[in-house]
Amino acid sequence: MQKRVKLLFLSAFVFLTTCLLSKVDAQVMNWHERHRGSLYLSGGLGIQNHQASTIHLNQNTSNPKIDLLNVAALDNNANNSSFSANKLRYTLGYFFNYKQNLAIEISYEPLSYYVTDLQNIHTKIGTKDTNIVFSQKNGNYYYFNNKSKLIQLNLVKRKGLFRTIDHKIAMDVLGKIGAGPVLLTAQNSILGNANVPVAQNNCGFNVDASLGLQLTYKMHIYLELAGKYDYVSLNNLNIYKGTASQNYATTSIILNLGYKFSITRYNPMFRKGEKKRPKGVPDGPEPRGDIKKEEKPNFGYDVW
Repeated sequence: MQKRVKLLFLSAFVFLTTCLLSKVDAQVMNWHERHRGSLYLSGGLGIQNHQASTIHLNQNTSNPKIDLLNVAALDNNANNSSFSANKLRYTLGYFFNYKQNLAIEISYEPLSYYVTDLQNIHTKIGTKDTNIVFSQKNGNYYYFNNKSKLIQLNLVKRKGLFRTIDHKIAMDVLGKIGAGPVLLTAQNSILGNANVPVAQNNCGFNVDASLGLQLTYKMHIYLELAGKYDYVSLNNLNIYKGTASQNYATTSIILNLGYKFSITRYNPMFRKGEKKRPKGVPDGPEPRGDIKKEEKPNFGYDVW
């Protein structure tokens, strides 16, 4: 599974780079640059806060239907101080429009979900209501192991807040919205019946929205702090002699460190000492009629 995810990201990177660089020669031969583009990639950490939810269990046993109500869960990565590459989230994106304020992004995020041990859970077994102490000592546990992940395809909107004239320091707000599949491996034991963990690639989907603040240094290196909301819908989860389904919401705080670079020559996001376009100057690519041939054109007008 890890090889498949790495292959997916590598394929996306090669596809974006090949398609976009194939246009570079035609774009940078003169100032009449109708297309602009920049790539970015990042890695980071996130802390997830899972809201309480109901887990529906369907087993081919003497207790065919069990509902665990109002179940609390933790982000196990946040409680585990050991470092692992599986805990990192990764993004790869491309700003594709002329003003460089719209991007398409693919992201990989670890899914850490662990039902809190020793909690008293109201449970419906068939038509019977009861309470059980959900603990490993009693043969009850439910979590997604460290091979579980969210894959998301996001649309990104950038709004500039501050930028120095030499572009040494810049600050932007980024909003993102998207969706994608859930890839996970469920490990659980209900009333002493433990499952055999199996990687599942078609067990649900998630939708997400985030808002973040990005601080960029010397046009390329950036640090991004974001708040994120995810809605996760799961079905056909592997349990002992049956399946489970679950819907829950998660809020996250994310910190990313990344690098971005232009793949076109005259990109205002990556050129020093240029000002915004003067008021009244028409939109459109260079050259413009208001610039004389001997003058150096101003490309920094529309990065806001």
